[in-house]
Amino acid sequence: MSKIDQIGPGGGIPPESPPKSSSKSKGKAFQELLDKAAAQEGRGEVAGGKPAAASAPPVPPGGVDAPLTPQMVAPTGLNPAQSRGMDAAQRALDLLERYAQALGDPKLTLKQVAPLLDSFQDQAQALEQAQAGLEPGERLHALLEEVRVLLTTQEIKFQRGDFVPTT
Repeated sequence: MSKIDQIGPGGGIPPESPPKSSSKSKGKAFQELLDKAAAQEGRGEVAGGKPAAASAPPVPPGGVDAPLTPQMVAPTGLNPAQSRGMDAAQRALDLLERYAQALGDPKLTLKQVAPLLDSFQDQAQALEQAQAGLEPGERLHALLEEVRVLLTTQEIKFQRGDFVPTT
């Protein structure tokens, strides 16, 4: 660290010269570290000789773009109320996704999209029933509430005419 009397008139501290060392010795030291790390990786170790953490899960059959099956994403350790909540949320999100795709399809009229909204209230009630079995402080309880509000909001927007083209 510099002493205060070494500060020049421009307010800067004069640069300290780096220690002299040959770049060849640095290159060799780096290469040795690199070789050591590669050898440890080959043995399934990380720095310090400890075993490496588990690798990423294998790619599902059909590649990364393949649809997920319930067995692939089934949460473990859930009680029955949480499982019902997860199922209700999944059904509601699937319905919202179909609704969004239908609204984005220029070939469909709003009259053709309207039947999807008939199931919005049913799904909102299913979410409400699933919430009743959960503790109010649970994260899943809050998630179900958000999805329920989203369903209700989208239904109100459709009924209000927010998606009617204005030309």
